[in-house]
Amino acid sequence: GDAHYQEADAQSLPFERGRFDLAVSQFGVMFLPEPATGVAEMARVAARGLIAVWDSIERSEGYTAMQQLFRDELGDEAAASLDAPFSMGRDGVLEDIVSTGGVADASFTRISGTGRFATVGEWVQTEVRGWTLGESVTDDRLAALIEVAESRLGRFRSATGCAFGRGVRIASWG
Repeated sequence: GDAHYQEADAQSLPFERGRFDLAVSQFGVMFLPEPATGVAEMARVAARGLIAVWDSIERSEGYTAMQQLFRDELGDEAAASLDAPFSMGRDGVLEDIVSTGGVADASFTRISGTGRFATVGEWVQTEVRGWTLGESVTDDRLAALIEVAESRLGRFRSATGCAFGRGVRIASWG
């Protein structure tokens, strides 16, 4: 209804202390140069907070398989590109960021879920084009990668598409 959107630097929010009831970051803190500073700002402007990050890549059989596919077909640098979105989900990382951000009363939990794509090809295309590899992989190379992925990642195919376990780490306070 009467929502208002304001673009701002997450590490220097233009709001007074305690302005909001709740601040939420859904997979955004990982993009900040200084994540703990962003957490401190969330805690400054809101009485309660919640941060969601992807759980570690090791906790997703699908993404460890995707990473191995990238390593074998595109090289170590391409495989390493998949580490970034999962890095804050490693044990102790989110806890350290929140603590460094000055939040003392946070609780942490893991939520297990399922990653879903319509096809293996759509999953591969999303990971190549939608993330750090972007246009560094030519269309021809992407087509070849998808062809290999159809067999290498075929075990994740189901009657309803492509599915694999995937989790989220949550920090909340207030």
